[in-house]
Amino acid sequence: MNNKRKNILIVIFVITTIAASCIAVYLYISSDKEKQQLSQNIANLKTEYEEKINEINVNNENNEKDKNESNEILQKNMDKIARVTIEDFLNLNAIMFYGEPGLFLIEYLDFYDSLEELDKNTKDGVTNLKYEDVISELENYATREFLDSKYYNLYYTNENGYLKLLAGGATGSSHKVIKVELVSKDNDEYTYSYTDRISVVNGSFEEQTSTIKIKNVDNKFVVSEYNREK
Repeated sequence: MNNKRKNILIVIFVITTIAASCIAVYLYISSDKEKQQLSQNIANLKTEYEEKINEINVNNENNEKDKNESNEILQKNMDKIARVTIEDFLNLNAIMFYGEPGLFLIEYLDFYDSLEELDKNTKDGVTNLKYEDVISELENYATREFLDSKYYNLYYTNENGYLKLLAGGATGSSHKVIKVELVSKDNDEYTYSYTDRISVVNGSFEEQTSTIKIKNVDNKFVVSEYNREK
């Protein structure tokens, strides 16, 4: 916005300067009637200039007001945002632990409709999916840095530009985040303590409390750090 404002002011200043120079010369040789017309033109130009400056100032004030209101809304709803972000990630993470490699491509990312379709499009673990396409979808849940870290090297890798599945894991479970509490904030990154209710194989539930970091990336909150329990 500041750059745009500067550009507008520079253009107006140049136009005004040139106009004033031309007018000064013309006034020297023009008639009284022409002088009056030029004086009116100058007044009109000045009015237009002042109106433009006022418009820019009002826009800046409105943008600042909008920004403050957005920040206020964000802070009021941050815990809700964190709970949804954490819960979505944990459920994706749980699918990563299922016995069948690549099940997350079916049940969470919708790249395939079934295991049969996945198997049909996979050879020696290498799928027909572009690695970057899959990562792009996963970036709705975690940062690129986290997705490229050793954490997920257990599940997939980049094989000549295509996604290669490495392994699955233990029996999956569903997660319900029932409590979150902000621990600290560092710029756009938030550290949260959360309590998670997990469904286990026999139909019962257990709860665990842990910490996780989420980050605002292009106005989208995703997990930036998480230590999987062994």
